[in-house]
Amino acid sequence: REPTYERIRSFLELPPDDGMRAFFDDRMTPERGHLGRWRQQLPSEAAAARFEDRYREHLTAIRERFGPVPPTEDLDPSPATGG
Repeated sequence: REPTYERIRSFLELPPDDGMRAFFDDRMTPERGHLGRWRQQLPSEAAAARFEDRYREHLTAIRERFGPVPPTEDLDPSPATGG
């Protein structure tokens, strides 16, 4: 978890912050992080498809601006190199 927190903070170019760290430790627990859980909270598969489309658009924009980023599990068909 520590390397992930530091990668996020570094990527966002944020200085160390006690409040942000406390939020991460208290609210971003392994028990709360379940891949795919977000899909259950949407009203339909069509809504999920729209969300995924927008997500991929944003991921493409991030890669175009900042370069390669790691794949993001089930929503990222592209390799980490941004291809």
